[in-house]
Amino acid sequence: MKIEDIEELKDSLKKALNDVAKPFAAVEFSRENYNRLFPFSRIETPIENVKLGEHQFEKLDAKERQNILLAVHDTLGSPDIIINEERKSVFGDLNTAHVYAKSFEINGKNKAVQSVVVAIENENVSISTHERGINNVVNKIKMPEQLIYASDEIGQMIERTTGKQLVTVNPTRVNNMIAPPIPNISQSSEKSTILTDSEILSKPMTVIVNDKERTCYNGVLEGFKNAVKMIDDLQEENRTLKNKNAELEKQIERKGRKSRGIER
Repeated sequence: MKIEDIEELKDSLKKALNDVAKPFAAVEFSRENYNRLFPFSRIETPIENVKLGEHQFEKLDAKERQNILLAVHDTLGSPDIIINEERKSVFGDLNTAHVYAKSFEINGKNKAVQSVVVAIENENVSISTHERGINNVVNKIKMPEQLIYASDEIGQMIERTTGKQLVTVNPTRVNNMIAPPIPNISQSSEKSTILTDSEILSKPMTVIVNDKERTCYNGVLEGFKNAVKMIDDLQEENRTLKNKNAELEKQIERKGRKSRGIER
């Protein structure tokens, strides 16, 4: 039996999110930690690849949300729930957004960190992340099918307490995908244990160059080396051609002088 009554669903989710709330952890707010948490400003979520919006690091700093840097990563990388929400734009049309949420114990209270992901030019872009009340997040659900993802922990807790299953299909159960591990970001006085720069640079990576997707199968570092080598080879070939062209111009000039009888 599945939960199809909207109020029962929301009540179950609110209870489950309060029960699974994890202690809030913060890391040093630094560009280094940001880059390590979001290589190339991207993160793989359970349902899609998400790009962090422009200047997200600066926005967190400007809005005094430095303490949620790690929570941004955890909310996108291993969310408790994802809600499909229709939002009205400034022009009055409806656009779909994915609202990611994860519950934490923050200053002695259970709250959710919410990240809003929208489609911009064929990219899934996280445009905003901030704290919200758990009730505020869950009340965005007006129909059961809006809940497009629930973590195994949330789903199993609801099944145990209600004897019913969620309507949503959890990709981690269907595809046996493993949620990305929670990185252990060190403070400035310790060495970080998250992926090293060399590991990040050696992994296969797809980047956009001149509006085209280019894949570096042996990592961007190897791709960069190959690009530099190609540039060096082209520059050497250009120097050779330049020298040959200069010599050819001299030969033409000498022949011209000889034909005019002024060759010395």
